[in-house]
Amino acid sequence: MNFLIRDGFLPATSSPQFKPMLAPLEVRDPMDPRIGHLIGLWFHRAWCLRGIASVLPHDDARRALFERIARLHVRTGLEQMFDSGYGGAHWLASFALLALSE
Repeated sequence: MNFLIRDGFLPATSSPQFKPMLAPLEVRDPMDPRIGHLIGLWFHRAWCLRGIASVLPHDDARRALFERIARLHVRTGLEQMFDSGYGGAHWLASFALLALSE
């Protein structure tokens, strides 16, 4: 059995522990030079969730949820990436490509 699809690998999608994964974190200060790390986190989450979704059975409800969350994280990251200044823009493209890759 693939370890990624075992119950318990991630918290249940209906649990309070999973709730922070449902949406990207709020950017409170877009001028913060460290904001690139938050955007990188969105891309990394998207990449990982898409990878997990790809190995789940097609009828597993988590698959569609993980793909939807991944799209949201990628869209939010792309919207903010170019406003992050050099502090993020010089390296975020590599994370964006990973998040967008099949």
